[in-house]
Amino acid sequence: MRTLLRIAPVLLPLFWFNVTGFMGAEFGGHWDEPQQLQCLRSALSHETLLPHWYNYPSMCFWLGMAALAPEISGLRLEEKEDYDSSREAVSEATKTQPFKLRLRRVFVVASSLAILWVYLLVLLWRSRVTEALLAASCVAGSWEFAYHSRWVAPDAVMAQFGALAMLGVVWAWRRGSLTGLRLATIGAGLACSTKYTGGLLLLPVLLAAGRIAALRVERLGPRLARTALCFAATYLVITPGTLLNPVSFYFDVRFEMLHYGQLGHYGYTVDSWLENARLTLRYVLLDLPSPFGVISLASVLLAAAGAFAMLRAERRLALVFLSLPVLYLAWMSRQVVLFVRNDLVVLPFLAISAAHGAWRLWSILPGRALRLILAGVLTAGIALNGVWLWHSAASIRDRERASCVVDLCGWIAAHPETAVYLSPAVANEWTAAGLSERPNLVLDPGAEVDAAAFYPKDTPNFDLLESNVPGSTLAVFGPLDRNFEYYTNWPLPRLVVAPAELARRWGILPVRDGR
Repeated sequence: MRTLLRIAPVLLPLFWFNVTGFMGAEFGGHWDEPQQLQCLRSALSHETLLPHWYNYPSMCFWLGMAALAPEISGLRLEEKEDYDSSREAVSEATKTQPFKLRLRRVFVVASSLAILWVYLLVLLWRSRVTEALLAASCVAGSWEFAYHSRWVAPDAVMAQFGALAMLGVVWAWRRGSLTGLRLATIGAGLACSTKYTGGLLLLPVLLAAGRIAALRVERLGPRLARTALCFAATYLVITPGTLLNPVSFYFDVRFEMLHYGQLGHYGYTVDSWLENARLTLRYVLLDLPSPFGVISLASVLLAAAGAFAMLRAERRLALVFLSLPVLYLAWMSRQVVLFVRNDLVVLPFLAISAAHGAWRLWSILPGRALRLILAGVLTAGIALNGVWLWHSAASIRDRERASCVVDLCGWIAAHPETAVYLSPAVANEWTAAGLSERPNLVLDPGAEVDAAAFYPKDTPNFDLLESNVPGSTLAVFGPLDRNFEYYTNWPLPRLVVAPAELARRWGILPVRDGR
């Protein structure tokens, strides 16, 4: 009973994350979703439990099968004719909106387990419920993690398995537990079977295995070999196509390596690894913790303090713990494609470090008043993140009733000194809504303006639109299904106010003076 009471606090952030995740599940479309649904239909067509597609490992396929379980359970097996017709009905079900929403919610639930693993990890490591709850709340309150968790894509799920693996690593390291080592190994194998880059988790797992061998006075080689074999077996259980479809596996993985390493991906291609590293660090430090810059900055400062404190108190374990995010970000920065969703795996490490930094700050503050202020500030930051999750999910749910152009009118009224060009589509909506003219509105694209208001689809090459442009817009109106500045060319309509320079670069305004 006492153990259950210590675990109970994590149910609140876990519940809130899932409620808001479910509420925002109907967000339109996602690039990867049709391919993942096709994998399910391919398996049904071939009557195998193989996706026949290996650009990603097969964890997403199995989550899809889990979502499809109610339909699969209705297969009629008595007669071949009945079986064929019922199998076709199951395949058709994957094309329906109710199934797509169910599948997205399966991904939300799977991703949300990161909150539980982070809570248990800190509780095991620090034995402090408040610190564990703060770390779990940092994960649960991340808008970036929240909206990515709704996607039928592997990244948020891999982050969850990464947190599970590190829970096992800490358990094995601090308690000398073989059970903890097995948990770490299986967690790392599951992470790798979700996205291949999850294989980097094998490094801290092998270091934990070395620690176990030293504590138990075992030979190091056999212990490392057994750990590696367990990791490989876990991966192969989820992605058996590695051996059963070796040709398809080879060419799919080779394409993905070329895709990220050389070919690029439309507006998500970066100029150099330095540019990738700069944008990646900017995202991890200023956007991943919170949509509010002040909260993100505070989180990063606390995380730096927490990491420093870890290194002073338990240098070896801290180095093992912190090595993964450093190596992972260094690896991803080498690519020519930047999708920030790849960096979600860093969030649990950031949250755990920030929570420890907050506890260290609490422990050195003199006097009850200062500690109460700190507690109030931390609680307010968590609450603001939680409110934003609800607000963003509600903006998706209620998007049909919202009016972007009315919101734009309010923004323009609040910025009378800013001359704003309205694209033809926005100008037409402005007139249709019966909104009054304002002196700072401009309809001539050749006029001197400070900014432009437009729909991204107004741009000449919407599919090729430059992405990863943090801090470049003045305002964005519409459903908060994603962070627009990192994903500029998605289907749901939204109205963007951008500085004139960016509008010219995107073809909304004519280029002037040869620039």
